[in-house]
Amino acid sequence: MIQPTHRSVRWDSPMEDWQDRIDPTFAMQKIDSLTTLLTRLRSNGKHPAIGMVMGGGKLFWLKPKHTSSVTMPVVQLHERI
Repeated sequence: MIQPTHRSVRWDSPMEDWQDRIDPTFAMQKIDSLTTLLTRLRSNGKHPAIGMVMGGGKLFWLKPKHTSSVTMPVVQLHERI
């Protein structure tokens, strides 16, 4: 299922550069399997978050650090990352 907030980004930079951009806005947690990531996305209706899949199959859970100012994390994704 593809939802309206799916994005594809091409930026050939080391993981440290991604973390520098992500860290001010999102808490980034490595996820071990696609099943775990999809389960979190499906059951996370109360707490906004984003799943991120990197090249090579690295999976991450991005949870906004400042949830009081925005209802959808995709807004922060667009503005800051």
